[in-house]
Amino acid sequence: DANPVFSFDGWRLNVATQDLFDPRDRSVPLSTAEFLVLWALVDKPNQVLTRDALRQGPPDAHARPAPQQVNVAISRLRSKLDRIDGGAGLIRTIRHLGYIFAARVERVEG
Repeated sequence: DANPVFSFDGWRLNVATQDLFDPRDRSVPLSTAEFLVLWALVDKPNQVLTRDALRQGPPDAHARPAPQQVNVAISRLRSKLDRIDGGAGLIRTIRHLGYIFAARVERVEG
């Protein structure tokens, strides 16, 4: 399915609608760059992804964030995920390498 829903730590990311919902089922608005970076991260959980890999996004993505947008998107995603205690820790920086999404992610067909 090209439009999965990813579930992690009570959160849900719907690829088809670009919607993120927190564990309390509240919608969390995402910019296009934030959505693409989060999609790339949850598509390959617990794997180190370079900035370049995050720019490329998942194979099904139709857009690409600009290089300078990746760091900004990561920062904004951390603050949005931090709405729920500990959520900011889901995206970890691996020095000199990139980022890792540190959660168990389930892919649910949308």
